[in-house]
Amino acid sequence: MAVSFFVFGIFAGAWAVATVDIERTFHLTDTGLGALLAAGIVAATAVAAFGGAITDRFGAGRSLTLALLIWGGLLGLEAAAPHLLLFVPALVLAMAAGGLVDVVMNIVAADALSHDAGRLVRFHGLFNGGCVAGAAVTGVALRFDASWRLVWVAVAIVGVGTGIVTRRTRLPEPERFDHPSMWRALVGLRHEGLLVLALVFGASAMVEGGIATWGILYLRSHLGLGVLAGVSAYVVGEGLATFARLGGGPMIGAFGTRRAVVVGATLAAAGIATEALCGVAGIAAAGLAAAAVGISVVWPLLLADVNNEARHPALAIGGITACGYLGMVAGPPLVGTLSGLFGLRTGLLVLAGIAFFVAVVPAHVRPPARLDTP
Repeated sequence: MAVSFFVFGIFAGAWAVATVDIERTFHLTDTGLGALLAAGIVAATAVAAFGGAITDRFGAGRSLTLALLIWGGLLGLEAAAPHLLLFVPALVLAMAAGGLVDVVMNIVAADALSHDAGRLVRFHGLFNGGCVAGAAVTGVALRFDASWRLVWVAVAIVGVGTGIVTRRTRLPEPERFDHPSMWRALVGLRHEGLLVLALVFGASAMVEGGIATWGILYLRSHLGLGVLAGVSAYVVGEGLATFARLGGGPMIGAFGTRRAVVVGATLAAAGIATEALCGVAGIAAAGLAAAAVGISVVWPLLLADVNNEARHPALAIGGITACGYLGMVAGPPLVGTLSGLFGLRTGLLVLAGIAFFVAVVPAHVRPPARLDTP
């Protein structure tokens, strides 16, 4: 599980750094890139919505093995695609497979660690560590005129290898329940009292994905930072986010889950606004780093609450994760469209407002009302 989190993070970091180069390779605008990401995340959302039911039915080990093998294979196809017409379907399918990888990882980790929210946050730090590694390797590769495609191939090989190892490993299996229909898995959020939390979760995912995709793009294409300088800001931010997750247990224990979410989301809002409004590249880069640190604690803390309080955690996490992907669906076209109309600065300011929304809206599991019995 730890390796899977780390490998998934490697690709996230590699993607964040290579967005400008992918735009240039396929002659995409910011709006076009946003639409492409939205198409992929729609597919990931569809899979994630049912990921809990799939894991519940077939088991975590089988589900994760299959998801990693398919995901790694499709990444390889992305890397080899010479034209946009081939790259787009490979990307969409790979993101769909990645949605299942994400759900299974979160279900197993939350089941094992959510009794101590600080430990779950630390485990998610492995993802941020992977982001640091992926971003750093991709930045160095681009600096020396190597293609982003080589990094994709390397991640694909590691992903397939992880799937093979997973097949031979006995994963901890969350408790299984009666198998509900796929539709019940999707609409079960209301019955679990998770509607407000799902909305906040989706908003936080929009911010976290927006920071990775558009934050570096803004530094490189709008403030003129070179590839290594722009990547360094993201690497520093994800490195600090890794330390925040790995070492944040005592602070989370002292603050409590809700207050920690407020502090993290507020820091993210302030950091994104600083990047957008400050024309000084160094200060803008520091704002991006602060935003990455702040938003990093929100996702695992909300998942811990879901796992601890929901009546059927596997299905609830699947539904919540799907809402996270819906947030990511809305984010790319929103920021891309605003960038095309008013400039990327406006899109980043909207992300800052969404982060502030995450901070101020109380998000927790709301148990459904029960009739008192004599």
